[in-house]
Amino acid sequence: MKQKRSEKLKRIVSGLLSLSMITSVSAVLPANADAVSKQEAYPYAVFAADELGGITLNVDGLTVNGNACTNGVYSTTAKYANINGTISENEALVVDEVVTDDETTTDAQDSTKPFDVSRDMIYIHNKLMTIWFNNSRNFDNDYTLSEMNINLNSPVYVTGKMSYNGNVALNTAIGAVSDVTLSGGNLNGNNAVIYSKFGDINIDESQA
Repeated sequence: MKQKRSEKLKRIVSGLLSLSMITSVSAVLPANADAVSKQEAYPYAVFAADELGGITLNVDGLTVNGNACTNGVYSTTAKYANINGTISENEALVVDEVVTDDETTTDAQDSTKPFDVSRDMIYIHNKLMTIWFNNSRNFDNDYTLSEMNINLNSPVYVTGKMSYNGNVALNTAIGAVSDVTLSGGNLNGNNAVIYSKFGDINIDESQA
């Protein structure tokens, strides 16, 4: 049981993880009715549904305008973190637990601790695809783009892995069935969504 718990804490992000990052303070308030409807349909800025996963953000500077929620554990190494919202995590996984050899007892104890956020997120994939990726550019298999400056203004969705390397200006939604990786520079987002259906979202930027 301890080994299983350790594996949970080591994984960066698994299962369903959708990440919205908004760096402008003015973007906290929706600019129009369309933004309001999107915000109502998807109430979290950062969300990880799977208890086996979590949210780990490893950047020097981090700004998140909105609420974060995970059934796993939240952690960040950001030296300069500005969180304009609340962060909720599974408290049962945060502290070291005393685990007995009685599997039934342990499961019963664990089942009473995790909070349930599935009610709001049960159809999240369909909602995200309909609202954010309805008119997206779609690519089969993996998709990689490496440039000094990358400006994304229209939705992109791939059926494999997605990777952007460089300074990324994200003003739309990007998503993939598998892993999404952003690296090699700074990430600036405005009303943006980063979504992975089954994989991890890895952000290895100097600023996000």
